[in-house]
Amino acid sequence: MKERNIYNGKFSKKVKGAIVSYATLNPLDLIFDWYYFLEVYFPEKARSIEKENKDVFDVVHAEMEKDCSDRNEYFEEYDESLKDSADWLLQDIWEALNEIAPTGCYFGAHEGNGSCFGFWNLQAV
Repeated sequence: MKERNIYNGKFSKKVKGAIVSYATLNPLDLIFDWYYFLEVYFPEKARSIEKENKDVFDVVHAEMEKDCSDRNEYFEEYDESLKDSADWLLQDIWEALNEIAPTGCYFGAHEGNGSCFGFWNLQAV
């Protein structure tokens, strides 16, 4: 199995500056990209989040299987409760990524590019 660059439940400092998603604020893209990263590097947490948010993940998986031009990327065709659930899901994934951020780093948007999400040095904030 490929080494995951994790020690003591956190990423090694080698991932400082690692970009998880770029050039999108689309909720569907963010859920997909952030969750995939979490699934690769922290699968137990990813499975827990997916189980707690099955309704949203069913929609995400269905939308991601569609051609890009046919996707309902902002959940417009879904009821308000699903939109709210998608917002909470993004928050859950965000928090999980912060849990595994290297010491001295945080997961979030780059200071100079609000659509670039990754692991950044706390001193740079």
